[in-house]
Amino acid sequence: MMSDHKVDNNEYDSEFVACVETHLRKYGEYSSWADAPDEFLEQATELAEKELGRKRRG
Repeated sequence: MMSDHKVDNNEYDSEFVACVETHLRKYGEYSSWADAPDEFLEQATELAEKELGRKRRG
């Protein structure tokens, strides 16, 4: 089955996560979902959704 996004066997949307983490790094010290306060995570997620044109999958 072909798809337009990268999701591994565990339904981990690596493309989306990488995009969110890229935006988190722009805020400075936060480089992963686990490090970031909710307000930064929400902002980075919104930016990733706009950039990729979709919501997180998986």
